[in-house]
Amino acid sequence: MTIPENYEDRGQSLIKHLVLRDYLASWGFKLGSTARGRRAVTRLWYIDCFAGPWRADDETLDGTSVKIGLNELAKVLNGWRKKGVDVSVSAIFIESNPRSFKKLEAFLDNYRGPVVCHAFKGKFGERIDDIRKLIGQDAAFLFVDPTGWRGAEMNNIRQLLTVPRRDVMINVMFNFINRFIPDGREAIRKSLMDFFGVEENELPADLDEDGLMKFYRDNLKKKCRVAYSADLFVQHPDIDRTWFRLVIGGGNAEVVRLFRDVERKVIGKQSAEIRDEAKRKKRETKSGQGELDLQITGMDRRYSKYNCDGKIAAEKRLVEILRTRGECKYQELWPEILEEFHITFTDLNTIVSDMRRRRVIEILEWKPKQRSPAPSNVLFLTTSDSTAGM
Repeated sequence: MTIPENYEDRGQSLIKHLVLRDYLASWGFKLGSTARGRRAVTRLWYIDCFAGPWRADDETLDGTSVKIGLNELAKVLNGWRKKGVDVSVSAIFIESNPRSFKKLEAFLDNYRGPVVCHAFKGKFGERIDDIRKLIGQDAAFLFVDPTGWRGAEMNNIRQLLTVPRRDVMINVMFNFINRFIPDGREAIRKSLMDFFGVEENELPADLDEDGLMKFYRDNLKKKCRVAYSADLFVQHPDIDRTWFRLVIGGGNAEVVRLFRDVERKVIGKQSAEIRDEAKRKKRETKSGQGELDLQITGMDRRYSKYNCDGKIAAEKRLVEILRTRGECKYQELWPEILEEFHITFTDLNTIVSDMRRRRVIEILEWKPKQRSPAPSNVLFLTTSDSTAGM
């Protein structure tokens, strides 16, 4: 994949925006389906809580979440209109930096697309009441992408997630936050506690990366009352280190199914190409010599390891759940597994089908031509393999 010019030296932002693009489009099409057969218009909102724009050198705002959001929402709106479904799509952009807001306003003043746009000047936390009044009880997708962590406090996010059909994607700036967690300064500690939504002495200082992200996801579910949450890693384009983690949260299990599909496509496949190109350009700059532009296809090595380890761990976790809870419907199991492990719904279907074939588990009402478990299928451990996965 060729890195667009407006993402030069911003490979991590390109990866983040590819995740946003694919998730937002799928979210819009899925939520828009609720409009079928309804007399009233179904309204969908996109809320960019830290809109910027940042490092946008031209008036088109290419390479920004503002432009990406409007482009994907327009596709959603036009797609539903072609099907005769009455859907209204609006966007809210919040920005506190006066210079950035001026550029944002100028862009939106000249915008002629189908999405209804609103620009709010100020900090995200200061404009929450205005946002709530505007969107009412409508479905909404929040994109929370701060430059650090201030302003993205858990309580700010919570106030917009108490209504059904609300999803949130949060950029947790792991590389930045991880450096400050051991910091003993009171102001730093207090701001980090607010970000994680914890009280004094509840912020751990000794968790590894995955442990810290699980801690954040658990708090997001608890404090913001979202039923499901998952995360994925985004590495620095030419350094093998996590730069940030994107966290999804929502009330429907489909959020994790969709998120894991996007993760495989973007983090598994596209990021490998982006990072290969970024590293090649860095080598060329250092050596002063060009290299052959070889198109290398394949999966990102780190994602592949997470995925392979996740498949093994998912089987063990399934056995553990069934041993503890007894028989369970598949629809109760798969969201929990996908939240925890970096595997897709298709991966899990293959795992469960293989466990049935090996008679580790039994599945009630498995039809003769059935190839994968159905949501209503009931799973339980076989008597002979009750110690499987140990």
